[in-house]
Amino acid sequence: MLYAVDPSFFPTIKKFRDKGIPVVTPHFTSFEQKDSNLNAVVGADVVAYAKAAAQAMGDKLGGKGTVAVTVGSFNQTENLVAQTFKQTLNEKFPDIKVLDAQEEGFDAAGAIAKAVAILQGNPGVTGAFSTTGNGPTTWSTAAQEANKKDVAIISMDYTRPNLDLVKAGKVYALVGQPLYEEFYTAPRLLVDTLNGNKIEYRNLLAAPIITVKDLDKYYSFNDRAEAGISK
Repeated sequence: MLYAVDPSFFPTIKKFRDKGIPVVTPHFTSFEQKDSNLNAVVGADVVAYAKAAAQAMGDKLGGKGTVAVTVGSFNQTENLVAQTFKQTLNEKFPDIKVLDAQEEGFDAAGAIAKAVAILQGNPGVTGAFSTTGNGPTTWSTAAQEANKKDVAIISMDYTRPNLDLVKAGKVYALVGQPLYEEFYTAPRLLVDTLNGNKIEYRNLLAAPIITVKDLDKYYSFNDRAEAGISK
C-alpha cells in the first residue's frame, strides 16, 4: 500500500509491479491505470463530494453572494475538486460569483494570511470553500481577523478540531472524506489480488456533507480512533 500523491510516484510503482508486487493507493483516485500502473485506487468520489459541497454552499447562501476557493496545493485531486465545485455553482446558482482558486498552502500562519488577504481584497465574499483539511481553521480564523463572521465556510475532514468549529458555529459544514474506510479497504484489496481474485481499479467511496446535526456520529469516530491509539 503506497500513498501516491502525484505522478512522481509512478516510476516507483512500476518497479514494484515489475517484480510482481501489487500496489494499491488510498485517497488519490483520479489517476488513470495506464499511467499509474497501480492495481487499484480507493478513496472518496471527489467529483460527487465537490458537487454536494457546491449544492450545500448554494443553499446556505440562498443562491446569491461571492465564494472564495482555496486548495492546499495545486495537484490533480484538489484541482478537480475546485473545478467541479466552481462549475456546479455556476450551473446551479448563476447569481453566485465564484472566485478563482488560490493556493492556501500547509503553513498555518501563511494560509490564514492568504485567506485574510482574499477577504480584504474581495469585501463581497460571503462563502469560502477549502479543499484541504486545514481549511476550517484557516478560514474561521481569517474570518475572525477580518471581522467577517458571516462567511459560510465549507471545508474538509471530520477531525475533532474541525468538528469543534462546526459545533461552535464558526464553520458551516465539512466534507466527510472516508479516511478510515480508505485505509481499511486498501489492504483488503491487496489481499484479494494476492489470492488471485479480480479487483476493480477505481473504488470510490461516499463522502457526506457534515453539518451540526451529524456531529455525534463523527465525534464517535474520533473517540474510537483515539482509544485505539492510546492502547
